[in-house]
Amino acid sequence: MKKAVVSIMLLGGILLSAVIVFVATVGDDIVVKTKITALKKITENAALALAKHYVINESINDAETVGDDLIGQTTLGTEVVDSLVYTWDIVSEPKTVTVNLPTYDQNTFWYKFLDKGSFTLSNIESQAEIITADPISDTSNTLAPLAINNCNRNDLVLGAEIDFSFVTSPYYESNATNSFYAIDMEECGAPAGNSTFSHFKNLFNGGEVDFTDFDASAVEAACLVETSNANPLTVDPMQLYNKLSAFTLPYQMDILMFDCGTTANNLIVSNVISIQIESLPALVAGTTSDGFITNELTISTRIISTSVDVMLKY
Repeated sequence: MKKAVVSIMLLGGILLSAVIVFVATVGDDIVVKTKITALKKITENAALALAKHYVINESINDAETVGDDLIGQTTLGTEVVDSLVYTWDIVSEPKTVTVNLPTYDQNTFWYKFLDKGSFTLSNIESQAEIITADPISDTSNTLAPLAINNCNRNDLVLGAEIDFSFVTSPYYESNATNSFYAIDMEECGAPAGNSTFSHFKNLFNGGEVDFTDFDASAVEAACLVETSNANPLTVDPMQLYNKLSAFTLPYQMDILMFDCGTTANNLIVSNVISIQIESLPALVAGTTSDGFITNELTISTRIISTSVDVMLKY
């Protein structure tokens, strides 16, 4: 009988010890799970921050600086920021940035009595996608009164860098791929005379474009802007250059695209393309093909997406 009582007492002690150890280690388990959640939140926020800032100026270095600053605003972030690995893929579509924490050691309290002083957490990772839309669209609410030719060409692709030179309406050429033109989408033929170009250039006041909406299904008229100015080849480019000089670059806008079959008196348009003016070279003097003196106005542009979205993938 005594042996049975002792056995029961020993078994009870063992069970009690097991329960105590179980309850105690549950606390460690909760700490570990909470830490995993917190670390995952850091990689998620970092991936989103990196992607969103990259969209602004497409600089990986700038984006990573912003990401590091964001992460370092918390105690845990400060602890792990130097261990994070950023992996960029800006060649594939969609572009991605991945934030990975290779390892993290979480100390334990109760588990160490079971010879388990810490848990090693591995490969906590998040990825953000940078989803870009096609640069060409049939609608826009940021249409600038400018146009380029788009007939039988394949160079107007996302990321392409192209210099366009301003050409006045009498010198329009349907096969010119590096020219841009002043257009009027609302009042073709009016206002008349010298005020025509004056009206056009004033749409570029104060470093901003007076944008209009565009819907290919509702285009009624479009015409090249003309002037009766005595020296339109020199005065008009200079006036537009003076307006554009006030812009803070880079500057984004949509411009019209002339389709095949377009002539100076019959503009055929169906799409717009999104561009970003990267720089504005100095105005220089030149001559036309028939020997008239001109001012040559060039804008250096990059073809950009009509929209850019950032989303967390995992």
